[in-house]
Amino acid sequence: MENHAKYGEMIYAHKGNQLYVNLFIPSTLNWDNVNIEQKTDFPNEEGTNIIVTPKKGKKNFELLVRVPGWAKQGELILMVNDKPQNATVKDGYVSIQRTWEKGDKVKLSLPMSLHAEVLPDNSSNYSLLYGPIVLASQLGKQNQDGLFADDSRGGHIAAGPRLPLQDMPVIIGDKDDIVSHIKKVEGKPLTFTLSGVYPKKYDGMTLEPFYRLYECRYMVYWPVWSQQELNAKQGQLEKEESERAAIDKITSDKVTCGEQQPESDHFIQMDKSQTGNDDGKHWREAEGWFSYKMKSNGKDVNKVRVLFNSFGKRSGKVLIDGTEIGTFTTSGTPSVSSCEFEIPASMKGKEEMVIKIEKNIGRVTPHIYEVRLIAQ
Repeated sequence: MENHAKYGEMIYAHKGNQLYVNLFIPSTLNWDNVNIEQKTDFPNEEGTNIIVTPKKGKKNFELLVRVPGWAKQGELILMVNDKPQNATVKDGYVSIQRTWEKGDKVKLSLPMSLHAEVLPDNSSNYSLLYGPIVLASQLGKQNQDGLFADDSRGGHIAAGPRLPLQDMPVIIGDKDDIVSHIKKVEGKPLTFTLSGVYPKKYDGMTLEPFYRLYECRYMVYWPVWSQQELNAKQGQLEKEESERAAIDKITSDKVTCGEQQPESDHFIQMDKSQTGNDDGKHWREAEGWFSYKMKSNGKDVNKVRVLFNSFGKRSGKVLIDGTEIGTFTTSGTPSVSSCEFEIPASMKGKEEMVIKIEKNIGRVTPHIYEVRLIAQ
């Protein structure tokens, strides 16, 4: 919301005798005895139109219009009063230096094209874009429990069931040729279809601007696998999904450690603790301790489950409301491990409890990925 509220500050800028047009938003500007009117239906229109009207006679100044990084310089078309101009780009802007007269019209066409961008972690996941527009696909409106937030803790979190990972749409093909899978839908602006998708029920799925989607399940990142990768990963995904579903079924509350929102939702407290990630898997460790307020949510919770990385020589201990209930130690081999601790009978039945992870032997705890309360 803050970003949109500040657009007005950044549409135009000036420096000396130079006027910069940074954003393609319908607007008017009064600057140095000149009226500027920008007319555009961007992004439905691939470009913008600027009308320059000096208040008194003529005015000499340099107009610089931003050329976005997604625009291909060789395809730019610059017109002044319907006459083609040399569209030379310097420092990200195309410049027009002239003596302006009333009603002079500048038209800059910025043809958009399809492209794919790999995620910053260099995984096999890609976002699909048309020009600057992030494309997404609606995956239905089923089981959207918690779509509208209430005032409870965690009430803003979507609580509906997750879709199985093995049924997730995947593009099967060459990572260097993703765009060939996307086709424009004639007669429907900014609408495309995506082919070569597994499972088959998603082949030909519709892509449209992310900003159009609301109150639905959606997808904005697509894994891209070869056929060989698909064959290998499907079996692994089915196994992992089965294990995840089983543990989720008996979980009353869970914190994903190192992620801001889950930790904030559980009122994290800490001393000498830091976060990071192992190949995209968030963790928290502590030379001191960290804790969360967790709830039983009506379940007969009887165990605390901790997921951690077993590399190195590290250990930690688990406490409930200040009482130690167990310790855990790494094996020395980098791998994801878990341990479960029985909740003492005197503490069972509590609606809320503080789960604390503290270093035990050594300088620091293991990398902790998640903490759960389970009813097993």
